[in-house]
Amino acid sequence: AMLDGMTGIPNRRYLDEQLQLAMRNASRSKSALSLVMFDVDFFKKYNDLYGHIQGDYCLQDVARTLRGMQRRHGDLAARYGGEEFALLLPDTDLDNAHRIAQKVLDGVRTLAIPHQGNAGGVVTISAGVMSCVPRPEMRIEDLFAGADRALYRAKERGRDRVEDCQLPRPVTPSIKPDAAAGNLQ
Repeated sequence: AMLDGMTGIPNRRYLDEQLQLAMRNASRSKSALSLVMFDVDFFKKYNDLYGHIQGDYCLQDVARTLRGMQRRHGDLAARYGGEEFALLLPDTDLDNAHRIAQKVLDGVRTLAIPHQGNAGGVVTISAGVMSCVPRPEMRIEDLFAGADRALYRAKERGRDRVEDCQLPRPVTPSIKPDAAAGNLQ
């Protein structure tokens, strides 16, 4: 019940569980955590032009490309739902997550799956990257919301691109001596 039957990669339920665990670990260790959301560009048009069976094959090819980006223990490619996918990248900062997301986009473009309903004539995907050092009060929905906002911007700005969302690192207040009273603040 943790694998997507059509693509063979983990499903949303498993992703949620692993993201929760990764958030706790990253919060404890104060390390970066990134979540990348992907969406196949103009997938409804693809299904309308080529049929649902070809659409399934297309999603399987995208899933294989994503799975190929899992390089380290803890990296997780999953099907989020429909034509949306996610890539969980523990201990990965924004720059590296962006670079990995771009490699996925390049990899899907390289597949050269014909798509006459897309400007370049081949299947492309868009990506939204959310990166942060999770705080204890954060929920997985916060990461999904950030990645989704970035994905929406990628779609809005022309598709076949990566957009980012990053929460700032928590600021640790510095202790400064009070010059007038000689007290610590």
